[in-house]
Amino acid sequence: MTREKELSVVTLVGSAGNLLLLTFKFVAGIVAGSSAMMADAVHSLSDFLTDLIVLVFMRVSARPQDAGHAYGHGKFETLESPALVANAWHHRSDAFSSIGAAISNRIAIEAHVRLDGDMSLREAHDIVSGVEHKLRERFGSSTLVTLHMEPLHGD
Repeated sequence: MTREKELSVVTLVGSAGNLLLLTFKFVAGIVAGSSAMMADAVHSLSDFLTDLIVLVFMRVSARPQDAGHAYGHGKFETLESPALVANAWHHRSDAFSSIGAAISNRIAIEAHVRLDGDMSLREAHDIVSGVEHKLRERFGSSTLVTLHMEPLHGD
């Protein structure tokens, strides 16, 4: 199977999945009256449209040389590549979003705490542990807290 054929098959399978998701989310959004589900349907529509763009540029870039394109149409692949990268990155972020959805209605907080770079590890740990404790006090004990300690610049 040629490279173009493999890419076409993968993209067609992905676009079929995106079309099914789009349809399901749209119908579910209407039936449930859920604006969140409708927004997710629009999100799936953008995925589907990206798949279509990739398919069009793959087809164009595979054309042989002609009178107007002495070296073929391969340069159109440079227009396709950002769409492929964006699509791959987007699917990666969708996967992480799905993992995030598994935390259901729990609050998740991720933050950077800037501290004096000359501070001992014990002091920094104690301060960040206090911040974590205050956040859980405020938002509930099941709050997912991820804190990153960063040294202040200019130390």
